[in-house]
Amino acid sequence: MKKEIIDIAKIKLKKILNRLDNVNIIIIDNWRGNRFIFDINNNCDYCNYGCTRCPIYKLLKKEKQAIFSANLLLASEKDRIIFGPNIFLNIKTFKEYQNCYANFIATKANSIKEIESELRLLLNLNIIYSKNMVDLTKLEWRFKKDTLAKSIRMSENYKKKIIIDFINRNKHRYLFLN
Repeated sequence: MKKEIIDIAKIKLKKILNRLDNVNIIIIDNWRGNRFIFDINNNCDYCNYGCTRCPIYKLLKKEKQAIFSANLLLASEKDRIIFGPNIFLNIKTFKEYQNCYANFIATKANSIKEIESELRLLLNLNIIYSKNMVDLTKLEWRFKKDTLAKSIRMSENYKKKIIIDFINRNKHRYLFLN
């Protein structure tokens, strides 16, 4: 992730954390544009009552798309089939977000180019906040390692080979050493 994007994200992060106390983890990812992925407490509870009662929606509803945006990305019906039922793509628990990557790689990415593009996105994401974990590098490493392992388990043999070859070629074998 480019330093410029991380710098903008850190400024927005401070504003968000000053106004919300139910945030567990925030990830910066390039999912249809550089944006935050929010893991918030009781995210499903808010969705049951509608966006007008959701504190994160109220805070970010006027956020504009830019080089980096904290805005919420509305999920289409097709998105909900692939990535889960959430109204917004970027409000996911840690596990739900891992499942998004693994599911997409295993079921939707078919060519070498598509699979490697998704793997690059995964390996370039950054976890910039966690309420309960001081070592963000370790948390990020675990997220990537577990997501890659799940992607391999869920994939057909030809995809497994593409994933493992990509990891070896791009010097990411360290993800599987421990």
